[in-house]
Amino acid sequence: MCCDGKIRRKPGYHSSYCGTQAINARTFMCCRGTIQRIPSYMSACCGHLAYDATLKMCCGGKIQPIPAAISFCCGTRAYDAEQYLCCDGTLQHIPAAKSACCGTRAFNAESLMCCGGGTIQPIPAAISFCCGTRAYDAQQYLCCDGTLQHIPADKSACCGTRAFNAESLMCCGGKIRPIPAAISFCCGTRAYDAQQYLCCDGTLQHILADKSACCGTRAFDIQQFMCCGGTIQPIPSSISSCCRTRAYDAQQYVCCDGTIQNKPSGSPACCGTKAYDARTYRCCQGRVRLSC
Repeated sequence: MCCDGKIRRKPGYHSSYCGTQAINARTFMCCRGTIQRIPSYMSACCGHLAYDATLKMCCGGKIQPIPAAISFCCGTRAYDAEQYLCCDGTLQHIPAAKSACCGTRAFNAESLMCCGGGTIQPIPAAISFCCGTRAYDAQQYLCCDGTLQHIPADKSACCGTRAFNAESLMCCGGKIRPIPAAISFCCGTRAYDAQQYLCCDGTLQHILADKSACCGTRAFDIQQFMCCGGTIQPIPSSISSCCRTRAYDAQQYVCCDGTIQNKPSGSPACCGTKAYDARTYRCCQGRVRLSC
């Protein structure tokens, strides 16, 4: 058989190898390449050492006596889980029937809560939450960007560090604004009536028609105009396209490298800024030729 890259004679019944050495598997065991005498019928390895798993346990590479029926490890220490909690690697006595950890400390979770990962606070009400390191009554306060604010109305919300009545106000870009209409949105820090205005690149514009859209900071009627490269252009035909900032009739013209050209018959194609019929001509290094 092959052991650690070397061919060895296959051991007999109840025999094995530890690295390159043959061992009697009834008496010895292999722990990370180290031969160890089997200490009991229930044995295990802890690093390079063997131990009796009925009496001891391995914690962080250290063999420790089993302290109780329900035991766990806290770093390299074994502990009675009915008496202690392991809080961030520190053993703490269980203070109450319902307990928890807050950083390296244990606390009574019936009357206290942990805020900010390390601050123990009294539970202020039946529905409580944390705001940074402070506990608060969620029926009385809102936590707005780490600042506690009294709830001003039944329907409330936060705007930065302030609370507001969300029935009549709205938050736009960190500013509290009156709700102007039934359908309202924000345009930067301004609130607007979405049935009367459009927000075009942060600029409010009156809606010009039933079907309006934005082109840069301006609004336009999409039934009569189109937006080409940020420029509003009249729609030239039923089939129209943009050639950079210009609109053109796509039935009559083609756009070749930003230049509008008459549409050739047959199979229109572009060769640089020139249009040609690809059935008859070829584009050869930017020039239209009968053949290349």
